[in-house]
Amino acid sequence: AVSTFVCFVSSVVGVYLWPPISLEHKLLSPRGILALLDPRGSRDHATALSKVFGERSQIVQVVRQGMQAMLVDLSVQLCVSSGIYIASAMSVQALYQVSALQAAMPLYVGCATGIAYSIRLVGSAMIGRRFFQGFQPFIYFTLTMAILYSLAVVGATAPFLTSLAFQYAPQACQFASDPGCMSTYIGIFGSGAYMHGELQSTFKILPVAAAVASLFSVLKAGLAGCFDFAFMSKTAVSVLLFVYLPAVALAHLRLRSAAAVCFAMYLPLCVLCAIFLVRLLLVAHRVSSGGAGPWNSLD
Repeated sequence: AVSTFVCFVSSVVGVYLWPPISLEHKLLSPRGILALLDPRGSRDHATALSKVFGERSQIVQVVRQGMQAMLVDLSVQLCVSSGIYIASAMSVQALYQVSALQAAMPLYVGCATGIAYSIRLVGSAMIGRRFFQGFQPFIYFTLTMAILYSLAVVGATAPFLTSLAFQYAPQACQFASDPGCMSTYIGIFGSGAYMHGELQSTFKILPVAAAVASLFSVLKAGLAGCFDFAFMSKTAVSVLLFVYLPAVALAHLRLRSAAAVCFAMYLPLCVLCAIFLVRLLLVAHRVSSGGAGPWNSLD
């Protein structure tokens, strides 16, 4: 969040230090207005003024779309970060369980980065070169690959959840060496009897969470390549307010378990995946059919 804020401030400073902006101040100065009223130089001055305002509008549009893209990432990251803090406020056992699940996520989500980069680079190039007819088949192909990868993630993790749970929480085994911390160890790994709140039970969320997070990265890249930032930002904020907040409040105040907190953390991603998938399919059809939208707003 801090690095994103720094990038945003740098972009804003760059906008106001951009040469066309300083030229605009000169053109709108009292001397520039008098030159505009002069019949001999009004044509050249008006041409320069219209050029400056055209460049200014493009810069403002880029900054606005960058803020909307940042808002999507912040909304998703806020669900995960706040869930970790809520788990830490509940108990040490809940913090270890949520942290262990988060430690396992990058291994599976990171492998979907290649598909996301392909749809981001190739899809954006097709939009920029106005190759609209081939955009829909490319989207279908990348979505098929992303769905197959998500299914592969589920198949690769579901049979080994117990061993993965112990693999990603080795530090918690130190609690077993101290008799005073034995209750903490039992709260994390269980006592051998059937329990609902141990780490092995929380890790049952890993297959679905990893698959949904991987698919979400591809869908977000596809909509970003179509410049559909306004829809993405509005949807992400709405899901944060109306899906995540009630779910995490229920998990923290009523259920009070690490599994419930993890479910609340990744429930917004499930909702966003469903919405973004339908939106991307509709946008791909409109792009291929030559419909108007943000993908051709820079003409």
